[in-house]
Amino acid sequence: MQHRSRLEAVIEVELHNADRYSDFNRALEALNVFTIGFNGERKDPGEVLQSIIEKISQMKDGARRRAMEYTLLSAGMDLDARRQFEEYCVAENSK
Repeated sequence: MQHRSRLEAVIEVELHNADRYSDFNRALEALNVFTIGFNGERKDPGEVLQSIIEKISQMKDGARRRAMEYTLLSAGMDLDARRQFEEYCVAENSK
């Protein structure tokens, strides 16, 4: 749960980012993850995180999936975990 809370906090910050052309927001758009509900209000960060996880888990292209994971989820990691994740993405993409 600790990682989820950290990720939710990162997503909350990104949701308030005014730059709709940021890598994060463009990745959400590419995955068709909506951040505004039918009622016109911003969705809860936990709900957005769940949508991100569901959409990424359905991706067949491994390289694209890892790119989306990195863009949308790695910001919530501490430095060591992020380095390991970067190594994972590079190693998997070089196969």
